[in-house]
Amino acid sequence: MAAVKKLNIPHKKYDYLCPINGISDVYEWKTGKRIPDPLLFCLSSIGFTYIRQKRASIPRMAFWGSGIGKRQYGFLADTMDFQVHSSEGTTFPFALKKAQKYIEAGIPVVLFGLDMYYLPYFEKYYRTVHIPGHVILMVGYCDEDEVVYVHENSKTEVQTVSYRDLMSAWCEGYMAGQAKKNALFAIQFNDRPSDAHEIVKTGLKKRAKMVLNPPVKFLGIPGMRLLSADFMNWEKEMNPATYIEALKHFVTFTSSVVPALPRRLSKFDSGIPDDHRAMRDKFADILTRNQSEYGNISWEKAADLFKKSGGLIGQITEMITEYILDNSRSLKEIPGLLGQSADYEEEAFTAFLS
Repeated sequence: MAAVKKLNIPHKKYDYLCPINGISDVYEWKTGKRIPDPLLFCLSSIGFTYIRQKRASIPRMAFWGSGIGKRQYGFLADTMDFQVHSSEGTTFPFALKKAQKYIEAGIPVVLFGLDMYYLPYFEKYYRTVHIPGHVILMVGYCDEDEVVYVHENSKTEVQTVSYRDLMSAWCEGYMAGQAKKNALFAIQFNDRPSDAHEIVKTGLKKRAKMVLNPPVKFLGIPGMRLLSADFMNWEKEMNPATYIEALKHFVTFTSSVVPALPRRLSKFDSGIPDDHRAMRDKFADILTRNQSEYGNISWEKAADLFKKSGGLIGQITEMITEYILDNSRSLKEIPGLLGQSADYEEEAFTAFLS
């Protein structure tokens, strides 16, 4: 008989939320209740990170989030009361066998950091465009056909990926500190997972505290203020080519959907609309839409403040884009705009603690 195992896990399609979609599926499988994917994504990732590394190819990097992958799943494990069994940096045969054993034990597995170039159900990208960092939920496998069965956040039905394609898609790590090659996270909920409303309530307060009072000054609100004070020094500290690359990196990660250059700077049109407001506009909308079920009056205030912050980030992105295109030669207003954005977000996160 063929070695076949498949878990019957419910699945809902949510475009652009691949890091969290599998977690939502598993929680619904265990509880019958689904926390809205966009709310769970922001709850686990909204924030700010400013990295300064003199010897890096890009010495200054700003990320308008707290990271995905290990850090994100660790946050959710504490908040949602599940265990994460992780593995990365191993050989493909070892990682595949490990994932199969989890499936056999009834534990679904998040496969992290894949390149869409090797995923056949992406007709537009398959063997055409490299898009690394994708995340899928493995729910089964068939050794005879040499395929794994996965939930894909942009598809409604279970998809199949051959062992050969998976090996290629999984063979590179994704961004320093995010994950090494062949990274997997097996998600094992306890018998009685936490209530959805309690998860949102406690998780949002926990997130606010982490952003307002992070353990190091390059994270959260202190990190935003550090960037504000530091930004005008970038040009002095880098050669011209590196400076432009740092600015391109900056505007790549102000995206509100997936990391990508603004369309005016990119040779590749993904077809995905993005106003580059660092997801603050989307977070504001998420808070507004879910306030009646999960939130309170503080969400209304926070939503307005995040919308204002997102507007400033969009303005900063446009100024940098103009500079790169040589249509504008001054970025001197940016530190003040960054400082104002930090003020708005400090007030917004403080509102969650009320």
